[in-house]
Amino acid sequence: MPTGYRPSLITVIGTGNTPLESVQALGYDFKTPRDIFMDAPLSALPQDHRNMFNATVSPLASVDFGSTVGLGWVVPAIGRMRIRRLVEVAHAKGIQARFWNTPITPTWVRYVGYIVFF
Repeated sequence: MPTGYRPSLITVIGTGNTPLESVQALGYDFKTPRDIFMDAPLSALPQDHRNMFNATVSPLASVDFGSTVGLGWVVPAIGRMRIRRLVEVAHAKGIQARFWNTPITPTWVRYVGYIVFF
């Protein structure tokens, strides 16, 4: 089984509510690549010992920034550690990491957050 996916003109990434079995049932090979994938739950990747989520099924994994960082805003070292751990696990599987619901206002808070966490 290939370790990644070949992007095409249109690539569909289903939400985390997409049934994993339905994406896996589509199969995959480089002669007839599929265009439908799943957005894996980023917070579940460290516990994914059966390798259900990989770049072939889920080239992207995401999680709510606020629920992941938690008190990381108060103690930035903890937030950085949590984010790094998730990103490292995702990248080791060949999966891109995405954090949604990042702070949007005020702008200076968002800017400081990017400097501190990334």
